[in-house]
Amino acid sequence: MAWLHHLVLLVLQLLIRRQCQFSMILLPV
Repeated sequence: MAWLHHLVLLVLQLLIRRQCQFSMILLPV
């Protein structure tokens, strides 16, 4: 079950990176 937790963390990290990129593109500081 540890691999599943690790996989979830990786997916969340990818989603956060995408959100950060989108926010940077939409709202350039």
